[in-house]
Amino acid sequence: MKSPFTLLRRALWPVFGLLLLSGSFPARVFAAPAEPVAFDIPAGPAGQTLKQFAAQAGREIVFSPEAVGGVQTRAVKGSLRPREALDALLADTGLAASEDAKTGALAVRRSAPVKADKNPAPAPKAGSENAEEVTRLETYVVTTGSNIPTAADAAAVPVVVLGQHDIAQTGLNSNLLEILRKRIPAFAGRSNAGNSNATNTNQSTAGGSQIALRNLDTLVLINGRRIATSGINGNGGKSFVDINMIPAAAIERMEVLTDGASAIYGSDAIGGVVNIILKSDYRGGEVGGRYAFTTNTGHYSERSGYFVAGAHAGDANITVTGSWSKTDPLFQADRPFLYSRYNAAGVLDPAHATDPVNANLKPGTNFPGFVAGNYLKPTLNSPSQSNPVGTAATAAGMADLIANGTYVAAGDPSIPLFNVAPYTNILLAQEQRSAVISYSAVMIPKKLTVFGDLMTADTRSSTQNLGGNGNFLGNLRTVTVPAGAPYNPTTGAVAGVVAGTLDTRVKTSNHARGDRLTFGMRGEINPDWNWEVGYTYSENKLDQRLANVVFVPNFLPAINGGFDASGAVMAGGKFSKVTSLATGATVVQPALDPFARAGLDPAALANVYGTELIKVDSRLTSVDAKLVGAFGELPAGRVGLALGGARRRESLSGLPDNNSYRGDLTKSNWAGGVLFDPFGQGRDIDSLFAEVRVPVTGDKLAPPALHALDLTLAERYEKYSDAGKSTVPKIGLRWQPVDEQVTLRYTYSRSFTAPTLSALFSTPNGGFVTNTILATALLDPTVGTKTFFSGNGNNPGLQPSKSHSSSFGVVVSPKAVKGLSVTVNYVDVTQNGLPAGIGGNVIVASVNTLGSASPYFRNAAVGNIPGGPGSSQALLAAPGGLKTYITSPGYAGDLYILDNQANSGTVHVKAMDLSLEYELPATSLGRFTVSTTGTYLQSFLVQRLPTDPVYEYAGYSTNGQTMSGTFPKYSFYSTLEWKQGDWAAQLGSTHVSSMTDILSGQIPDLYLANPATPPATKVAAYTTFDLQGSFTFGKGEASALWKCLKGLKVTVGVNNLTNKMPPFAPKSQPAGSNNNNVDVAQYSPVGRLWFISADVKF
Repeated sequence: MKSPFTLLRRALWPVFGLLLLSGSFPARVFAAPAEPVAFDIPAGPAGQTLKQFAAQAGREIVFSPEAVGGVQTRAVKGSLRPREALDALLADTGLAASEDAKTGALAVRRSAPVKADKNPAPAPKAGSENAEEVTRLETYVVTTGSNIPTAADAAAVPVVVLGQHDIAQTGLNSNLLEILRKRIPAFAGRSNAGNSNATNTNQSTAGGSQIALRNLDTLVLINGRRIATSGINGNGGKSFVDINMIPAAAIERMEVLTDGASAIYGSDAIGGVVNIILKSDYRGGEVGGRYAFTTNTGHYSERSGYFVAGAHAGDANITVTGSWSKTDPLFQADRPFLYSRYNAAGVLDPAHATDPVNANLKPGTNFPGFVAGNYLKPTLNSPSQSNPVGTAATAAGMADLIANGTYVAAGDPSIPLFNVAPYTNILLAQEQRSAVISYSAVMIPKKLTVFGDLMTADTRSSTQNLGGNGNFLGNLRTVTVPAGAPYNPTTGAVAGVVAGTLDTRVKTSNHARGDRLTFGMRGEINPDWNWEVGYTYSENKLDQRLANVVFVPNFLPAINGGFDASGAVMAGGKFSKVTSLATGATVVQPALDPFARAGLDPAALANVYGTELIKVDSRLTSVDAKLVGAFGELPAGRVGLALGGARRRESLSGLPDNNSYRGDLTKSNWAGGVLFDPFGQGRDIDSLFAEVRVPVTGDKLAPPALHALDLTLAERYEKYSDAGKSTVPKIGLRWQPVDEQVTLRYTYSRSFTAPTLSALFSTPNGGFVTNTILATALLDPTVGTKTFFSGNGNNPGLQPSKSHSSSFGVVVSPKAVKGLSVTVNYVDVTQNGLPAGIGGNVIVASVNTLGSASPYFRNAAVGNIPGGPGSSQALLAAPGGLKTYITSPGYAGDLYILDNQANSGTVHVKAMDLSLEYELPATSLGRFTVSTTGTYLQSFLVQRLPTDPVYEYAGYSTNGQTMSGTFPKYSFYSTLEWKQGDWAAQLGSTHVSSMTDILSGQIPDLYLANPATPPATKVAAYTTFDLQGSFTFGKGEASALWKCLKGLKVTVGVNNLTNKMPPFAPKSQPAGSNNNNVDVAQYSPVGRLWFISADVKF
C-alpha cells in the first residue's frame, strides 16, 4: 500500500508545474531582477503598506503588529532600489528597518521617538546612483520562542541564530550535529550522538544524529513545525529526530532557543528548541561542493555537493535544493590513542606497558582459532592442513594435537592477545542524498497565500562494533564437534570449539528514508490580524541489516557433514544437508570447518550465515491553526495576541524478519543479531495555546529607568490519548532601563516530555551479554565473567516527565563602542520524573540479598524474560539464591534481568551562556570581527531514584548512564575574521576545559570516595585551531575568463591545524570495555582535516 506521503507527493508535482507556468518568466529564469524596482505604494497604515512593499519588491519583511500599529507611512512612487524605497516609506514614522548581511532578512521595528519635521527630507530620487547599503543587522528576525513574530532584541527569550555565514565559519558543511556542537558548546553530553556512535551502540541511534542542549530533551522543528522521530525507536532504540535527514545546503538559518518552551511548542522542549528554517523565495541559482581529507593513518575523507535554484512566476515562487554527502569510516587501528596499556580500572598495567599503539588487544579464549583455551598454531588456518581429519583422524584428543605442534596449550604465554582494532569502527561510514522543494503562491492578494515544502532524504551508514547488538564477533559459537565430523582432527568428540571466522564478521548497515510534506495557507483579516493553517506529514523509515549472523538450525548440521555431493549418507562425508535461506528447501552444500580461523570455502558458508532484516517506521501527521494580531491601545503600545490549536497523530512500528522473533521460539533462529517481537502503536495529541505580549512601558510611556518593559504570558494545554494531559505556562519579561544599549530579560516556564510509544508499549528488548557486571553487583570478584540476558521492558504506567526552568539574561550593545554586542544568559532547569531504569546492578544486588522480598523481584527470572513462556523464579526466591545459581556448575547463562523504566529520575542543571561579537571599525587593512561563544556548566546534578542521594556530574568525564557523558565546566568557540574586498580569512579556536576522569559506569562522588579507587586522574584541557581563507571573483578585469568566474567563491582551509588528538580518558572510555580511550563524540578523532570548497551563484 502506498504511504500517504507518496500519494501526496505525486499529487503535488503537477501543482508545482502550474505554479511555474502561472506567470510569464523573464528571459533568464534564474536571473535576479534589476536593482531599481517600480514602486507605487499609497500612503496608509504601516501594516498595510509594508506588505505592499514586500509584494512589489519581491522581498520578505518581518514586523510585529504591535510595533507598527497606529503608524501611518507616506506614499512612495517611482523607480527605486528596495532599500531606498523602504527608507522613504518609513521616514519620520519612528520605525526603522535593518537587513541581515548573512541572511538578507528585512526587519522593521520601532526606533527612538522621532520629532515631527515640518520640512521632511525628500525621498531619494528615482534612479539614484547611491549604492544600496547592506548594514550589519543589529537583531535577527526570529520565529522561534514565540507565536507572535518579533526580532531577537525584542524577545524575552534567549535565541541564538546561526545563518549561512556562521555555518561556513565552522569549516563543515554537511554534518549538522558537528556544526551545532562547534558553534554552540551547550550541546554536550552523551545524548549528542552521531557518526561517532560506532562503538557506543547502547545509544542505539542506527547511524542517526541526535542533539540535546545540555543533555536535556530538545525539540527539533523545521520551519516551526515538527518532524517524525527516527524509526529505530520502534526496536527499542533512542527516540530522537535524526538531523542527518536535514540537508545543510537547504538551510537558510537555524534558530536555537536555549530555554524551556513547552508552553509554545508542547512536548520535548525541556532543554530548548532547534528550529531549522529552510531556504525559500530564492532568486537565482547556486552550485557548490567540498572535499576534505586528512593525511593521518586511514586517509579519512569527506565529499559533498549541492545546488540551489529558485524562480518566480508572477506571485508564485519555488526553491529547489539538492545535496549529496559521503564520509569514510575510521577504524581503531587508524589512531594512536587506541592501545591496551591500561587495565579495567583505568590504571597503567605494567604487564602491558609496551603494548603497541593503534591496537586494541583483548585477552580471552573466545576468538577464532581457540579450542577449550588451546590456540591453533599461528601459521595454520585449520588443523586439517597438517592432520588427517574426519574418519581418517588419528589423534586421540587435543593432547596429541598439542604434542604435534598443531595447537599451543592453554595458558602458554606465547598465545597472543586478539587485536580487535582493525575491525572496530570509531566513525561510521555514511552517505546522504536529499532534496527539498519550498514554494508559495499568492492566490488572493493580502487574503490568501498558499505555501509549503517537500523534503525527501535517503541516508545510509554502516559499522562494525565489538559491544552490544551487532557485535562483529557475535556470530562465533562455542560448540562440541562430534567424532567423525569431516573436519574433526581427533577420533573423539571435541568440546569448546570456537567456530567462526574473521572472514565473516557481523556488519550492521542502516538505510533510513525520511519524507516530509508541509502544506499551508495564510492570509490577512485586516492590517492588524493574520491567520494561518498548516498540515504536516512526516515519516522516517529504517531498514537495518545485520550481515553474517548465524542461522542456528543450520549451524550444527553444516559442521557435522555426513553426506556426499549427491546428498547420500556417507560416514565422514564432507557435505551437509541444510535448509535454504532463500527457498526453505533442503539443499546439499560443502560442510563447514569449525576449527578454521580463516580461508573457509564460501560455498560452505551459504545458508549458515545470513542477513537479518529489521524494519521500523515512525510517522507523524498534524494539523495546526493560529490567529495572530494586535488589539487595544495602551499608553506604551498595542497588545500582541496569538491563539491557536493543533492535532497530531504519532505512530511507531517495528517488524522483525521471520527468524528474529523473541517470543516465538520457532521464529527465533538468528544468533549474533537482534531479537524482538512485532510492535505497532499510535496515539493522538490535541493541544490549545495562547500567548499575549503586553507593552508596559515604551516610546509613548517611558518613566525613569523604564525605557521599555514588555510582559509576555503563554500557556499550552496538551492531551495525549495514552499518557494523560499537561498544562504548562511561561512568563517572560524584557526590560530596557535607559535605552537600547542594555536589555535585561527573564523567563520562567514549565515544560514536559511525554513518554515514548516504545517505552509505553513495546515488547522487551535486549540481548545476552558476557561481562563482569554480575560480579560487580554482588561485590564478589570470584564470580568472574558470566553470560546473562540484559534488557529493557515497557511500562504502560509511565507519565510525562516535567520540568521547571528559569533564565536571566543581559544584552549589552554600547553606542560608545559601535559594533560590540555582549550577551550573558543564566539558566536553571530541574526535570523530575525522568524515565530511568532501576539499574541492572541494583536489581541483581537486591534480588540476591532479599530474594522474593526484593521490590525488584519481578525484574529477574531464569529461562526467559520475567513472565515469558518457560520462565521461572524458583531458584531466585531465597536470599542468596541468585548468586548460588549463577556460580553453580549447571548455570546455562539463562539468567534474565529486565530493567523497566519508571518516572524515578531527577536532573538539575545550572549553566551560563556567553557570547561576544565586536566588529572593529573598517580601516585600510580591511574589516576585522572578533567573536566568542561559550558555556559555563555550574552544576549537573543527577538523582537516579527518589531514595538515592543527588550526585554532581559537572566537571567529570563519565560513561554508562543516560545522564552521563563528558561535562566540561567551560567550553568556548572563538573566531577572528578579516574581510577586504573579495578576500576573507578566519582563525577559529575551540577550547574545552579539563575534567576528572571517572571509571565507566560509576558515580563520581561514590567512585572518588571509595578508598580502593586509584588516585584521581584528569582528562586534559583541549584546544584546537582552525584556519581558512576565501576569495570571491567579483567584477575584476574585463577578460572573458574573469567574467566566466564571476560569482565563484573558493575557500581553502584546515580544521585542527595542530593535529590535536582527543585527550586521554582511560577510565570513562576504556578500550577494554569496547570504547576508544577517548570521547570521540566530544572531541573529533580525525585530527588535522584539510578542505577545499567552491560555490558559484548566478
